[in-house]
Amino acid sequence: MGAGFDAELAASAAADCEIDLHALIELVERGCPPRLATRILRPLDRESNPC
Repeated sequence: MGAGFDAELAASAAADCEIDLHALIELVERGCPPRLATRILRPLDRESNPC
């Protein structure tokens, strides 16, 4: 949340084992909005690569 994420998005991203949180924070620090950064890093095909 300290990087600008609302509580719901922060919890969702933290719970998703397929999102690289360091890359997520880096995108936000470079000016990418948190919701867009999360969408960029969230895998499109979850069925083939479950946590």
